Amino acid sequence: MTTLVWNQVINSIDDASFRAWGSDLSSRLASIGLIKTSDTGQINWTTVTRPAAGNFAGYEIWRFADSTIFMRWEYGSGSGSNQSTPAIRIAVGQGSNGSGTLTGAVTSTVIASLSRALSNATTPKTSYMCHTGGYFGFLGYSNYSAAPDKSNVFFSVCKTVDANGVFTNNGAIVYWNTQSGIAEYAPNQILNLATNTAMQLQDSPNVSPYRVGTYCMVPFNITSSLVGSDTQCFAHWMATPRVYPVIGVCTVVTNEVSFGSTFSTAIVGTTPRTYLGLDLSNAGAIINTFNNSGIFNYKLAMLWE
Repeated sequence: MTTLVWNQVINSIDDASFRAWGSDLSSRLASIGLIKTSDTGQINWTTVTRPAAGNFAGYEIWRFADSTIFMRWEYGSGSGSNQSTPAIRIAVGQGSNGSGTLTGAVTSTVIASLSRALSNATTPKTSYMCHTGGYFGFLGYSNYSAAPDKSNVFFSVCKTVDANGVFTNNGAIVYWNTQSGIAEYAPNQILNLATNTAMQLQDSPNVSPYRVGTYCMVPFNITSSLVGSDTQCFAHWMATPRVYPVIGVCTVVTNEVSFGSTFSTAIVGTTPRTYLGLDLSNAGAIINTFNNSGIFNYKLAMLWE
């Protein structure tokens, strides 16, 4: 079980900076315990050139050590006037054909980064990454833009667990960072590993201009979860179609868990696990009311061990 926290000056203003950003991220994926496959045609960080706005220069295939989860990471440039914003596009599957195509049950390809303007291009940005046997999470480049407490990237994959909280191979849930209007949220997709079937899209219904989370419930939209001095968290769920709890992420009340702080809880089973409070990049994902109030009341925390 491994966690990483690092700081990096991040931009993509030219070929050199694009290579520096992408090669650094690639090295972090390796150091966290993911395994790069031998698929042909993968990106060459020595010779690759920065792509045009909204385009991607190449890919890498990464897998979990037990070969149950394969990910295709594509590296590119932000859209429109944000070409200097690095972009990441990811799909998840059960295998690879050896030349870059995912096989088995495969999610759609999603943009896991926000194409917004970079602020303070020379200021290092902090990133967080975690990988266990059945979980991978990445919150990348915090305070990337002028918006406070926002990161540029969020991507997470979590496999199913049994009643004791042990990872199983029945399915997986994938989260990523996206935006609708001013609301940022984490839509998700379900991968059925047990029956080798295509994902079920679990994107949230659009309640303009916000979203209503489909994977977590905060009863009565409470804004204080305290029981004495104890903070509560709220479990997520996935359906493969059998319903399973999720241990890779959970929801917390924003003002009770600060960004970068950790806490321990046993969401499934009796063994407590450690979680990291994230920033507001996904605060719009957990709204449980069909109105426009309270968008920043809740946010995500991810497994951190």
